[in-house]
Amino acid sequence: MARRHIVAPPGRPRRATLSAVAARAGVSTSTASRLLNGAVGSGFSASAAVQQRVRLAAQALGYRRRGPAAPAGGTMAMLCVAGDPQVGRLDEAVLHGLASGFAAEGIRLEIAMLGESGQEATSSLAALAQRSELIGLILDYTHRIPPALDLAVRRLDRPFVWLNAGLAEDSANFADEVAAADLTRAFIAHGHRQIVFLDLFHDAVSLAWDHYSARQRQAGYQGAMREAGLRAVVRRPAHRPEGPSAWRAWCREQAALVAGGVTGFIGCGGEGDFVLAELLVRGLRLGTDVSFATFAPDTPVCCGWTVAHMRLDRQALGRAAATQLLLRQRPTTSVTVAATLVVAETLGPAPGHVTGKLGHR
Repeated sequence: MARRHIVAPPGRPRRATLSAVAARAGVSTSTASRLLNGAVGSGFSASAAVQQRVRLAAQALGYRRRGPAAPAGGTMAMLCVAGDPQVGRLDEAVLHGLASGFAAEGIRLEIAMLGESGQEATSSLAALAQRSELIGLILDYTHRIPPALDLAVRRLDRPFVWLNAGLAEDSANFADEVAAADLTRAFIAHGHRQIVFLDLFHDAVSLAWDHYSARQRQAGYQGAMREAGLRAVVRRPAHRPEGPSAWRAWCREQAALVAGGVTGFIGCGGEGDFVLAELLVRGLRLGTDVSFATFAPDTPVCCGWTVAHMRLDRQALGRAAATQLLLRQRPTTSVTVAATLVVAETLGPAPGHVTGKLGHR
């Protein structure tokens, strides 16, 4: 049986109006109403771009659908957490974003831990689906979704949203490819021309089946380099190294690239401590002789240095998932949450280059 916990919603914010959403999205009020409230009549259609604009406007303004009267005991949304921690990444920020996103409707959020196997998860899901007050499901399976569970979810008569699963439908995702392209362009704007993309924790095999973000970040970097007419260099181990000593050895090899003219490194995620340690051992000044940046939900501090990064706001991800579920439609085009560039002391102009665009310590 699934284990359940209840998260109480925070205070009720002021409700945004439908007309305000329509004005922000640049559509008529009737179009916004049909898309947000599910009142789609015969002959009505809207492009994916229009649907996305309306959904993002609703999210930005905090609009919530005025649903039917709640049954006795109120309504609730269920957050289904994977029994295997390797396929879900729930944290306090996502949880707070979800709870605040449901607050305006007075919807409570419950959490159910599903079994580790696909069969256990499917059985737990079937029991949860019997609850009449359930409006829909948020599923914290970011990758390697069990096929049996995927099929069971799609057979439900309630809406659902996957958390950061990278799917084209019914998922709230980060815009990792756009984030990586923007970060690469920031390096280029600082005069860097030899910029290397580092991915310590994936080899060619694990890259194919692990979380989509690693592939998207690489693609964003490569696209921005190609756009600038620069040579993209992606470095990852032939075989995934195990343990800190192996990680340090690999990062030592990458730090040696500075002698060949490399002035910038972009880390896929998690490499900061090891890369910065090796650069500092060589006597290099971060943000002056060589620059480094990565992707993170919070400001990373590595070897005593505040690291420049693309901030992945996980609370915003939770709010986006709640907004998407409250559309009470299926399928829905997945929504993406943009990352924000945070310039810090590890990102500066390339040696000999002067720029005033992004600032420097």
